[in-house]
Amino acid sequence: MKPKLTAKNRAIVEKALRAMLRWPKTVDMALYVSHDPTVRSTQPHPYCGTTACIAGHIVLAATGSRLRPGASYRTAATKILGLKDFTDEDSLTGDSLFHAERWPNNYRSRYWAARGPKTRAKIAVARVRHWLKTGE
Repeated sequence: MKPKLTAKNRAIVEKALRAMLRWPKTVDMALYVSHDPTVRSTQPHPYCGTTACIAGHIVLAATGSRLRPGASYRTAATKILGLKDFTDEDSLTGDSLFHAERWPNNYRSRYWAARGPKTRAKIAVARVRHWLKTGE
């Protein structure tokens, strides 16, 4: 089922996608958010030294900062997007978005086989756009 997002929530997703394409080295579907404070970069806060999955990028786009240690990026991103808790159909769809191992095979296999951050970022963005269009 196609996700029901408000215009504000859709704008947050689009902001996250733009950041993922602008800074492809920040895209890493293996973890929610990681930050290396020793990285000196021309990238603006919070992207300097930060890598994140889709959920992490949504949180960064919405809040401009990382969550406190131990907080759940999956839960925060779900709330930011206005999806319900993880027992309903919307969030099961959202959950399949936030975990690459649950992506449709054509996205999952291409992401993990991709060489280079630009290619991985483009595949992750394509995956999100597919989810926005179809809910799958």
